[in-house]
Amino acid sequence: MLSCLCASYSWDISPSQSNVDSAIVDLYNYNFDLSLELLDRAHKIDPKHPVIPFLKTTAIWLKIQTDVGHEESYKALKSSFDESIPIYQKLIKENPENPEYYLYLGSLYGLLTRIELGYGHWFKALLPTIRGYKYIKKSNSLDPNLYDSYTPIGMSIYYICLNNDFIRYASSVLGFNTNCDISIEYLEIGSIQSYYSWIEANNALSYIYLYIERDYQSSENKIDILINKFPNNPFYHFIKAEILCRGKRWDEYMDLRPTLVKMSNHQSKIIRDECTLKLRYLDANKYYNDREYDIAIEL
Repeated sequence: MLSCLCASYSWDISPSQSNVDSAIVDLYNYNFDLSLELLDRAHKIDPKHPVIPFLKTTAIWLKIQTDVGHEESYKALKSSFDESIPIYQKLIKENPENPEYYLYLGSLYGLLTRIELGYGHWFKALLPTIRGYKYIKKSNSLDPNLYDSYTPIGMSIYYICLNNDFIRYASSVLGFNTNCDISIEYLEIGSIQSYYSWIEANNALSYIYLYIERDYQSSENKIDILINKFPNNPFYHFIKAEILCRGKRWDEYMDLRPTLVKMSNHQSKIIRDECTLKLRYLDANKYYNDREYDIAIEL
């Protein structure tokens, strides 16, 4: 078992880390081609870097989703998944005590969960969740101080705790914790202490606090961190805008609106359409608040 005194993590020791870090920034700023180029460059320098196959699969998935659509992105994700799984299996065989390899193998299964959820297959989503959770818990048991593992654990628990009684019961039998409060605690740890997964932890928490917990201040705190780091990510700005609308902070919403209009003119038609729909919805809220009901209904 690794201890916090002797563990060496990828970000501390890899000669390709500067390329990986830059690739992550480009990924979340929706510069997918540059992100993939940097990941290829990083792989040539350090082919055993644990996060590269997972990041490459993610970047390919999001690029196809942005350029073509969700259906094609699911096919691309499955294809890239099939290529990445043997890579991690080989790395784990060669390095059975490295917790990062287990973590990102498990995280790949988490991407498959998103496909099933995209289709509305809640029960089918449980199967890759269980497989992924097994590897991620193995990672956490090898090194509890690898805080990147807390984000996917928290997300898995939260998915289960929101589900129906049958899935919660089945999950508990299989050893899952089904407590929503525990899942938020794990996500908070990931958002504050992890090296890589703080982005997804903050993103997940911004949604949880906004839509489920109705804790708008906490949601705003999380999304502001992401907006400041990734200003070209179109969807972070819309989460911020919805927080402002729900808080009836209309002056601040109108100050943000030019940025939303800019995002609605994104070069990707798919992002452009989605942002346009979101903007119409938010504007409808503004007109409804102003009692201009005909315009609100039209929007």
